[in-house]
Amino acid sequence: LVDRGAVLVGTDAPSVDPVDSTELEAHRVLAEGGIVNLENLVLDGVAPGRYTLVALPLRLV
Repeated sequence: LVDRGAVLVGTDAPSVDPVDSTELEAHRVLAEGGIVNLENLVLDGVAPGRYTLVALPLRLV
């Protein structure tokens, strides 16, 4: 993904790593390659196609 110029990876899973991972290798590789990781997406019912993604941080108070 780094070599192909990806800037973001999104998944509808809780993590790009196995849930029992203690080393979080996928997180590390993505971060070192400058790729943002977006997890826990709800993609049910989203039709295939091209979309514009706007992902803003939540304001934590």
